[in-house]
Amino acid sequence: MAGLAYADENVISVFTNNEISEVNKKVFGSNILGDEPSRTKPSLRHTYAHIDYGTGIWNPRKNEYVDTVVNLAKEAGLSIFRFATLNHNDWKKSIGNNREHFLFGLDEFLKTVHDIGAEPFITISYFTGNEQDAADLVEYLNVESDGKHFWADKRAENGHPEPYGVKYFELGNEVWIGDHRKIKEVRPEEYGERYLSYQKAMKKVDNSIQVGLMLKHPYNESWDGRILGVVGSNVDFIVKHIYPTHDMGFWSSWKRLEMKEMFQVVLGSPSVFTEKYLLETLRLIKDKTGRDDIYFAVNEFNGWFVQNEPVPYRHSLGNALVIAELLKIFMKPSNKVLMANNWHFLNSYWGSIKSEDNFMTHDYQRPIKYIKRPNYYVYELYNKHFGDILVKTDVKSDSYDLRNYKPYMKALLNTIKSDANNKNSLLAKARAMIKKERPENNMHLDTLVPYLSVNASKSREGDKLYLMVINKNMDETVESFIKLVDFNPLQKADVWILNGPSPDATNENKKDNVRIIHKEFDINDTNFIFTFEPHSLTVIECKRRIVFN
Repeated sequence: MAGLAYADENVISVFTNNEISEVNKKVFGSNILGDEPSRTKPSLRHTYAHIDYGTGIWNPRKNEYVDTVVNLAKEAGLSIFRFATLNHNDWKKSIGNNREHFLFGLDEFLKTVHDIGAEPFITISYFTGNEQDAADLVEYLNVESDGKHFWADKRAENGHPEPYGVKYFELGNEVWIGDHRKIKEVRPEEYGERYLSYQKAMKKVDNSIQVGLMLKHPYNESWDGRILGVVGSNVDFIVKHIYPTHDMGFWSSWKRLEMKEMFQVVLGSPSVFTEKYLLETLRLIKDKTGRDDIYFAVNEFNGWFVQNEPVPYRHSLGNALVIAELLKIFMKPSNKVLMANNWHFLNSYWGSIKSEDNFMTHDYQRPIKYIKRPNYYVYELYNKHFGDILVKTDVKSDSYDLRNYKPYMKALLNTIKSDANNKNSLLAKARAMIKKERPENNMHLDTLVPYLSVNASKSREGDKLYLMVINKNMDETVESFIKLVDFNPLQKADVWILNGPSPDATNENKKDNVRIIHKEFDINDTNFIFTFEPHSLTVIECKRRIVFN
C-alpha cells in the first residue's frame, strides 16, 4: 500500500479508445550523404567518401549497395531518405556511364532507397545550375520515356525505363549562410524569388510534385517573414532544421554545467522551446500566407553536440533520448510535421551506425561489421514495438525547472536579445519567463519539465497497446502508477529498455555499452505499477485479454 501511495504521485493514464491520429511513419526518416562538401578546400578523400560511396552504403567497385547497411535501414524502419546533395552538386554529373566520380549518383540513390522500401527526397542545388536544370531533373525522374523527352529518354538509356515518381524536393540547404566559398550570404527576398521561379519551372514538367521552402532555424521572424512576404500562398511545404542545443543558445553554456545537468537541460528543451517554435512558425505562416494547411519537413534534426571530448555526446545515450523526445513532438498532429529526417544515417560525423572497417579500402570479400549507436536503437524500438494509431495519455509526474540551471539561462538571455523589440514573439515570452515577468500577451511559457514523457499507441486491430516512456531523471528511478482505460491486458507484458551506465555512455569503444534489454513482467489488473530506470527509454507492450462469453 505504501508503494501505491507513492506511485499515485506519478500517474500515467492511457485512454485506449481516445484515438488521436494515425502514426505518421514519415517522421522515421534519415539522410544519406552524396554531396560534394561545400567547405573551402575539402579533402579529396572526404569528398569521394560522399560522392562515390554514399559514406558506406554503396560499393562502387561492384556497382551495388551494401546489403548489410540496407538491412540495418530496414530493421530501423526508416521510411524516407533525403539525398543530402546540399548546395553544390550538379546532378547531371551523377548519371550515366563512364563517370570517374559521383559513383553514388542519382540512380544509385534511388535504387538503394527503393530496395529499403523507403521514399526518396531530393535536395536541389542552390548555387549550381538554374531553373532549367531543376526542370530537367524532374523530367529525368518523373516523365515517361517516349522518344520525345531528352532527359526521360536518357534515364531509360541508363537502365530505368519507368519513371521514378519522386514527389518531394527542396530548394537549397541553409542558404542564408552562403556557399562557404565565395558567397557570404543570401538575402531572403532573393531566395523567395528564386523559389517561385524554380517551383514554376519544375511543376510545369510535373504538377504533382511538391517543392519545399527553407526557413531559418529555429525561428527568425525577420528572415522568415521576408521570404513568406515574397512567396505568399505559393508554398508547398516548409523545410526546418531542428537542433535543440544550437537553437536555444545552449552550446555556449554546456561546459559550465555538470554532465548530468547538461543532459537534463537538453532533454527539457524540446518540450519547452522546440514545440513552441513550431507553433510560432505556424502562426507566422498563417499571418503571411493566409493558409493553415502548410506542413513542415524537418529535414535535419539531432542534438547538435559538436565535440569529441570527453566523449562525442552526439553518439551518446543522452542524445538518443533527445531524438526520442523530438520524435514524440513530430508525431503530434497539431505540430503539422509532414516528415522528419534525422541527420544522419551512416558513418561520417553524425551517423547512427558506423562501420568497424574502412569502407573505402575494404575488399567486401567478407562483410563489414557495424556498430549500432544509441540513436539507431530509438528507431529500432519504434519500428518493432509501436503501434499504428496514437492514443491519448494523461501524465502526472514529478518535474524539474529549467530556470534552476543558471549558466543555460544566461546563455538563453544572450540568444534572445536580438528579438527584444518583438513583444509577441516566443523569445519575448522566454525573456519574461526567465525574469519572472508576465508576458504582455498573457501567454505563459512553462519551464517545468515532467521527468516522464509518454507516447502511447495501439495496433490497428486494437489487440496491442504500447507505451513509449522516457525517464529524464538522470539519477533516480521513477515509480509510476499506470492506468489502462478500456483495455484489459493479459497477465504478462513485454518490456524493452534502452539504457546504459550513464547518460554520456556511448558504443564507440565498447560495442554494447548502450543496448536494448528485453524482459517480461506480471500485470494483475488494468492498473499496475512500473519503475522506470534513470536516463532510459522504455517500451511496454500489453496484449489484450480475449474474454469468451
